[in-house]
Amino acid sequence: MPISDLSANKPVSDIKVTIVEANPARQTRAGLVRTCVCEDDSGRCELSIWNADCEKYGPGDIVSITKGWCGEYMGKLQLSAGKFGRIEKVGEKKQEKGEAPEKASKRRTVVENHLRPTISQIRGKYKEERILEEEPKT
Repeated sequence: MPISDLSANKPVSDIKVTIVEANPARQTRAGLVRTCVCEDDSGRCELSIWNADCEKYGPGDIVSITKGWCGEYMGKLQLSAGKFGRIEKVGEKKQEKGEAPEKASKRRTVVENHLRPTISQIRGKYKEERILEEEPKT
């Protein structure tokens, strides 16, 4: 099944996609989730990877999802293995000669989202966490 045939709130019998970008995993009420961008020949969509599978897959991995689910969040299609589905790695995308390696996504922290400092920042008790992008060497 290609990405172009996906519909919101419908089951996905079998699909094979390549992970293009992967955001850091984050904790939610439902568990640990990692949101990725995946693609095939017909298009792109988002892929949610849950709990123990979060660290197994990254950019360049080709994954197969069977008995999955396609939902919609904030107007974007979200593919996932769902409750009863399975996700497994079936290969890796080979890098072309002229192609640059994938960069890690920059994660914004709570501090960077605030326009004004919080009380704990003013008092100096908040430890700021930053993840910086690596600059390519020229």
